[in-house]
Amino acid sequence: MKKFIVYFHGYASSPNSDKVTQLKSAYPDDYIYSFSSNIDPDIAIKEVGNNIDLALLDHINEDINITFIGTSLGAWLAAKMADLYGVKSILINPSLYPAKSLKKYNISDNICDKYTPLIITENSTFFLAKYDEVINHDELISILDSKNIKYYINEETTHRYNGKSFDEVILTIRN
Repeated sequence: MKKFIVYFHGYASSPNSDKVTQLKSAYPDDYIYSFSSNIDPDIAIKEVGNNIDLALLDHINEDINITFIGTSLGAWLAAKMADLYGVKSILINPSLYPAKSLKKYNISDNICDKYTPLIITENSTFFLAKYDEVINHDELISILDSKNIKYYINEETTHRYNGKSFDEVILTIRN
């Protein structure tokens, strides 16, 4: 069975991030996708959903294992899309309340108000940086503990979760 992985980049990043390169290197025989996403969640959900559907059509007769991975704001979108598609997700330093966290980047209230809180389900695995300089994860950890949802805390990485730290995510996908 081949892996079908969609990576959702964070705010001010792109589908050409180092994480996508690491995924393609770790899984050269599998299907790795990443799409640009609009800051407006209504537009992002529709456009990314269309791109996922088209990619899935290319593999309609194949046995594939689908996983959505996202970082920060991309983790919010990955969780949303995983819920819509009924697949598992890996969420790295997710924004629990994007409507609040995006305001510090001068995103308009009109856009921010469209964001709902992060969808948290047992189909998700969480990777959090202990010393995340962008997002405080204390409330998320409390929610995850109360729902008995699996998460990992990396004691060495930052919000970006790049390089060797991202290798942890790759191992989780493999296992």
